[in-house]
Amino acid sequence: MTSATVLLIEDDEFMVKQIKTLVDVAGFDTFIHFDSLPDKESLLAADLIITDIQLPNMVGIAHIDRIIELNDNTPVILVSGMDPLTLSSTLDILKMKRVNIVASFGKPFNRKEFKDLLIKHLPQ
Repeated sequence: MTSATVLLIEDDEFMVKQIKTLVDVAGFDTFIHFDSLPDKESLLAADLIITDIQLPNMVGIAHIDRIIELNDNTPVILVSGMDPLTLSSTLDILKMKRVNIVASFGKPFNRKEFKDLLIKHLPQ
């Protein structure tokens, strides 16, 4: 198995459990979870970042600005319960900021598609 780390930034415990199961099945061997701004070490260790857009006690996409600042080439998957128009606008902003967005999913999401995407981004 390849040593690979997923950093999940998500405040919904149900979603954390769902994503953790898919991360395990996809073959990642390390899983780090935060429900707010992660520490520098966790951001730098991540091979893949999965993040919600809206988090409690966070202003806008401040946590994503931190990702850009510390580790701007890491692939990022966005998972959000936002309405499609707001999610699309947010994606446009993040792409302008050159965030390495590889996918975005609304909540709830298709588990097979999500797992397949995880496998695709598992480092070799």
